[in-house]
Amino acid sequence: MRRAPLISGSSGHQLVAEQRMQHLAREYAARIFPMTLENKRTKDRIRNEVLTPYQVAEILQLNFRTVIRRFEDGTIPAKKIGSKWRCSRKNLDTYLDSTNELS
Repeated sequence: MRRAPLISGSSGHQLVAEQRMQHLAREYAARIFPMTLENKRTKDRIRNEVLTPYQVAEILQLNFRTVIRRFEDGTIPAKKIGSKWRCSRKNLDTYLDSTNELS
């Protein structure tokens, strides 16, 4: 942020005070409304992320083989691309929301 030059007299100090108040207001608004456009983009990027079985195992704190078995039987929604299993973060979140295992 650029600072205004100090102008002699009360108007110069008033200008600096007004800019300081605007800066404080922006900081306060950022704390109250943390979902900025950049945060929303980051959140969307994470939701569209494609995960490997190892990443899913780490997120769910399960064994890698257990995750593969759940992929194969369709318990966890995933796709096999070539010989590799992949699961979208969105599908994993939906699975976690719908399951009663954690309740």
